[in-house]
Amino acid sequence: MRIKRREKIIVLEVRGGIEESSTDSYSMFLFAMRSPKTREKYTGRLRMFFDSIGISTGSMAERSKTFYDREK
Repeated sequence: MRIKRREKIIVLEVRGGIEESSTDSYSMFLFAMRSPKTREKYTGRLRMFFDSIGISTGSMAERSKTFYDREK
């Protein structure tokens, strides 16, 4: 199952020519984790990290985009 996921990602990269602006980093972060419990725990930790650096408004996807733009 995991190999199939990786194959799909590779096919999408080759066909679509994925660029930085068109990929949602937060959805890729979630997609990388298979277990719902792991996903829930890591999301909570990421939320605490964003709160500690002062990014506390918006959804998690918006927060990750703000973090990316700020650190870029």
